[in-house]
Amino acid sequence: MIVVGIDPASNGAATILKDKVAQVVFEWKCRNRKAGRVYVLSISTYGSDEKTVIDCKCGADIGAQIGAYVLLLKEEDELFYLCSEDAYVGSNNRTAIIVSRFAGMIAGSVHNYTRSLNRVMWVQPNKWRKELISVPYFTKREVVKKYSLEYVPKKVPTVDHHLAVLGIHDHITDSAGVAMWAWNEINKEQ
Repeated sequence: MIVVGIDPASNGAATILKDKVAQVVFEWKCRNRKAGRVYVLSISTYGSDEKTVIDCKCGADIGAQIGAYVLLLKEEDELFYLCSEDAYVGSNNRTAIIVSRFAGMIAGSVHNYTRSLNRVMWVQPNKWRKELISVPYFTKREVVKKYSLEYVPKKVPTVDHHLAVLGIHDHITDSAGVAMWAWNEINKEQ
């Protein structure tokens, strides 16, 4: 079984989990260039200390890259699921709309590229954190980041490899946490 977990933000990440191993991690950063805004996508593959860097113009380009790697890893009849973190609606509704659109572009592109038969799963950040790593609701953002960096690698040990290649970023551990949360939810249903 393959599960993709996405932490969708302008600086975000996605993890492809296959048999509970973080096989591929994607980490992107939004950058302004002379030609306009780009997303610098860094890709780490488990077992390799090299990283691939690609400039993407939009969320759909990021999703296409994720989809291509899923197809490389996926066996013919292997189950595939996609889960994305929901946008957090705080004091700025406009930001929530922007994040929602970006998440939709990435998830929609992965879904289309892989011709997935399963619906995209969406999970609120506080829900997966509470259920997977026991973070209390309403925990402050800086504390949540520390929890993610400390406890998600205990649930998905292979994510440490990707943190060493791509850098220590909580959005990487968040994407792995989303994938593992979805893995657990899917196995409850079966």
